[in-house]
Amino acid sequence: MRNMLNNVNKSRNTTKTIGNIKLEVSNTDDFTYFNWKYTVDSVDFELKQMSLRFSDWSLWFMNNWALYDVGNASVNVPKEAAIAIAKNATADLLVLHIKEGDVVRLMQVTLREFPVNTILVSGPREALTLYPLWHMVLYFDKTYSGYYGVAVDVWADTGQVYRTYPLSFLGAPTII
Repeated sequence: MRNMLNNVNKSRNTTKTIGNIKLEVSNTDDFTYFNWKYTVDSVDFELKQMSLRFSDWSLWFMNNWALYDVGNASVNVPKEAAIAIAKNATADLLVLHIKEGDVVRLMQVTLREFPVNTILVSGPREALTLYPLWHMVLYFDKTYSGYYGVAVDVWADTGQVYRTYPLSFLGAPTII
C-alpha cells in the first residue's frame, strides 16, 4: 500500500489498481483523501479498506482491512440474470399496504420496464465476511403515496435474493 503512493500524483484525483488493491486519491479545497480497498475483477469490497484523510488542521485514519474477510469473489450471476431475478422477486410486492392514521389502504403499483439501476457492490452475508452483491433499483411507473420504487439485492455468486425493500421520499406513509 505504501509503495503505491510512489506511483501516483498526490495532488490530483487518481485511481490506481495493483493486484487486488485499489488506491483512490481525492483532493478538495479542504482535504486530501487516500483510500485503499480490496478489489477482485470488477468487485470493490468497500468495507475491507484503509483510509487516510488530512487537511491543514486534522488527520483521520481508519483501518478495516484486517477486520473483514472475502468469502467468495466470483460473480457467477450476470447483470441481466440478476435483473430477471429481481423482477421475479418483486412480483408479490406490487401491492403496497399504506397506513394513513388508523386506516390501511391497498395500493396496486406498476413497475416500469426500464430503467433498472444496477451496480455490483459487496456486502456481509455472514459476520465480517464479504461477498459480491448486485444492488438494483426498479422504478414504479409513477409515485404512489411517496413511494417511487423498490430495491432488490441479489448475491452475485449464488443468485439468491438477499433483501427487497420499497423506496420512498421523506414523509411517506408507513408500509405495514
